[in-house]
Amino acid sequence: EIFHDDLELHELPAHVYLRSVHNIVIERLWGHLQLDWGKTAVEVFERGQLEGWYDKNDTNQQELCKWLWAKLLQKVLKQFMKEQNSFKSRKDNKKPGPSGMSRNTALKFPERWGGDNRLLEVDLMSSAKSSKRWEAAYESLQVQDLTFENVWPVLKALYPLIFV
Repeated sequence: EIFHDDLELHELPAHVYLRSVHNIVIERLWGHLQLDWGKTAVEVFERGQLEGWYDKNDTNQQELCKWLWAKLLQKVLKQFMKEQNSFKSRKDNKKPGPSGMSRNTALKFPERWGGDNRLLEVDLMSSAKSSKRWEAAYESLQVQDLTFENVWPVLKALYPLIFV
């Protein structure tokens, strides 16, 4: 509803529950996601608050923090999905849906397995009112690679460029 208010939820639900035997692959994927960086992200965020990198009571810092962390998490998720979706599954003629191809191939060429493209583009950054100005300030810092190790120093460096 938030990103595509022109679509009716009863016609195109956001999710569909399946019996767990059909959901094993996605459950395993979430497990890998959690192990690879889920705990790390939470720990880094909480440590940033404890060490004084971020004041949750400052509304400007709150908005900038949401914007910067969304940028970082989107980058990390994109890389994770690129890696996870590149593995080719074994061919199983009894399986409904794509088989014998990677998820990337299945999503890019749905006609190869009898499917059709129903993916919707979602721009997560468009909700920040000042994202163009913030993006320009971020680019001026010439950050080579935004990571969990440098996200808080980047936030500290961005703040005076945007709010002072």
